Amino acid sequence: MPSVTSASPTDATADWDELAAGLPGVGPYQTRRWGSVVADAFGGTFRVLRVTDPTPRYVPILEGGQLGGDGFCCGHLGYGGVFDADGAPLSRADQIRTIAVVERALGRPCRRLVTGPGTAAEPASGADVRETRLVPLTARADQRLPSYRSRARRAVAKGVRAALTAAPLAAGELDRAAELIWQTQARVGAAYRTPRPLIASLADDGQDFGWLLGCRQGAELVAVSGFIRFAGQAVYLFNGWRQDAAAVAPNYLLMHEALSRFGDLGDHRMDLGYSHRQSLEEFKRTWSGTSAQFVAVDAPTAPRG
Repeated sequence: MPSVTSASPTDATADWDELAAGLPGVGPYQTRRWGSVVADAFGGTFRVLRVTDPTPRYVPILEGGQLGGDGFCCGHLGYGGVFDADGAPLSRADQIRTIAVVERALGRPCRRLVTGPGTAAEPASGADVRETRLVPLTARADQRLPSYRSRARRAVAKGVRAALTAAPLAAGELDRAAELIWQTQARVGAAYRTPRPLIASLADDGQDFGWLLGCRQGAELVAVSGFIRFAGQAVYLFNGWRQDAAAVAPNYLLMHEALSRFGDLGDHRMDLGYSHRQSLEEFKRTWSGTSAQFVAVDAPTAPRG
């Protein structure tokens, strides 16, 4: 194992998003923009540290606040991870070794590490290995529907027959959108409720980094989904829907709209994220794509028995 340099980490936060656009594996969750949104909602400070280990590596972290506590986390609401400047994929063990350098420099413990998808999941006690779905996007409109599994194609057609429409959230719909998101999170047993300021930040973003798409039946908002996008990659964040509208499949029309819009913008991949319920995982599988693992581990540098 190569030795780690004794040089102290340097702060690379100011230039991070420009640099990150060229680093393989870095997606919307690791950006300064998303880190700032999360810090505004939960407290703490988002930073990116550059560590030589032995080549330059970058570590996006959130210090303090509700999520970092008396330390920091690498992966707050979404992935974190350590990124090598030459683009080489790093194992979980390599990432943890670099995290330890940051701990010593800051004098603070790392409370949680969440790697990006594709990290090798070596067996280890205390590591929670999870899966996400990565769906390729295309600029060809005629190739989208045929790429979905039959269930998704049928559901999109059902929404069209029911005269549902999907478009970015309109002015005055934010309160209703937040209600739908919170009601749905309670219904599916989600561990937390997305803070309203975080939802509002996506609505206020002007469809650049953050997106809120709404599905309407007539003039009524019946479903909403949130997304973030960066450097050709999009991430599905959360969803809310009116339970009695499920029969007309608004969530399928919303996802089709998102895959279409981001494909039109030239993005190449949608990350559908981890689901804690089988029904949500089944919904994500209907869009085809491939599965990819990532690892979440609390107190990653702590000794394991």
